[in-house]
Parts: sequence; C-alpha cells; structure tokens
Amino acid sequence: MPAIYSKRRSIRLKGYDYRQPGAYFVTICEHGKESLLGAMANNEVKLTNLGAIAAGGFQLLPSRFPSIEIPIFCVMPNHVHVIICNTNAGRGEVTSPSPIQGGGTPPLPKDALGKIVAFYKYQTTKQIKNALTTSGLRFWQRNYYERVIRNDRELEAIYDYIDTNPANWDREEHQ
Repeated sequence: MPAIYSKRRSIRLKGYDYRQPGAYFVTICEHGKESLLGAMANNEVKLTNLGAIAAGGFQLLPSRFPSIEIPIFCVMPNHVHVIICNTNAGRGEVTSPSPIQGGGTPPLPKDALGKIVAFYKYQTTKQIKNALTTSGLRFWQRNYYERVIRNDRELEAIYDYIDTNPANWDREEHQ
C-alpha cells in the first residue's frame, strides 16, 4: 500500500538547540508566491492590506515571547524577512551555535524558534483569512527558511541585506 503522505525532511541545523540564546535570520514565503503582500514602486514596497497584517504580526512577537527582540524585518511582495534575537542570556548578544549540551538550565521551550514562527504564521493567517473573507486559503508556505547567525559580522551583513532588499528586488529572480 503506497504512503499517502511522504515523510518530511527537516531543513533545520542537525543537533542545534533553537531555544538557546542567539540570532536567527528567517524568511517566510507566501504559498504560491503570488505577491499578495505588496507591490514594488520606486525601489520601495507599497504594502497591501495583507502586507500590513504581515508587518503587524512582527510587532506582536515580543509581547508573546518576552525574551526575543526583532531588530529588523521587511515585508516584500511575496515573502518576509526578519531577524529574531533570543536574548535569554543577555540583551542582543549573538552567540556561536553549539549543540545541545548536558547540564545547566535550558531556556523556556516556548521560546523555540519553531514555536515563534508558528505563532507568527498562525496569527497572521487568521487575520488574512478574515480580510479575504475566505476559510480555505493556505497563505504561507508549509515551512520557512532560517539561518543561525554565528557572529556580529554576519548579523550586520544580514541586517544590511534585509534593509536593502526592496532596492534589489528587480535584480533578483521572482517567479
């Protein structure tokens, strides 16, 4: 009997504890990449109502997860970029990734990166479905892309990438 569902392969960093303090670069794409979040005009993103909902979702995260900070995010026409800093060990500190180690007290499980992204996607999808007055819509892609930011130099480069992403839209491939 053939399997109806195939087993999903994790794209997360093997052996890495996403609850630990650190900074993460996250990209979440629209399902179908239809550019429902905004349109480009003069190297700027003009957000639609749905794009404004996506932007507002980032403002909810620190109140729901007090140990995180969002130093920058960008809503593009068909995806969003964000840096999420889990600051359990110190304000804004970027730490090198390390595997799960025994001993010590682990950070709260609710601050795991996957739970943060899931909360964001759930809250924004709920509002987007209300705005579109539809119930069957799948708005975000099933997963998300993330990169563990390893040091301050990387943090600065990714910050600049997010900050200049709208100006580079025409140079990138968007299909």
